[in-house]
Amino acid sequence: MSAAQKKKKKTYSTILTVVFIALVCYFVISFIGLQTDVKAQKEEIAQINAQVNTQIADNRELNKLLNDSELDDYVERIAREELGYVFPDERVYYDEQVVDN
Repeated sequence: MSAAQKKKKKTYSTILTVVFIALVCYFVISFIGLQTDVKAQKEEIAQINAQVNTQIADNRELNKLLNDSELDDYVERIAREELGYVFPDERVYYDEQVVDN
């Protein structure tokens, strides 16, 4: 082989090596990015599953209330305590004296 052919072959080999290294770096960086995305998605799925379990528990409680014979008592208690409702013919008395202990 002549010197020109050896130089051409060495340059070709160097270019292939650089391209190969660049491809390997690209794939490694892409793989790391994908792993980060997968981890974030798993965390999001865990949060959503926790919300689903909470909602299922709330639904069970509400279904129990619907099927329970004490539904009227529950509705009345919520209306009185949280909404301040009273019956039309009912008188409500408030104790305005504050007792200091």
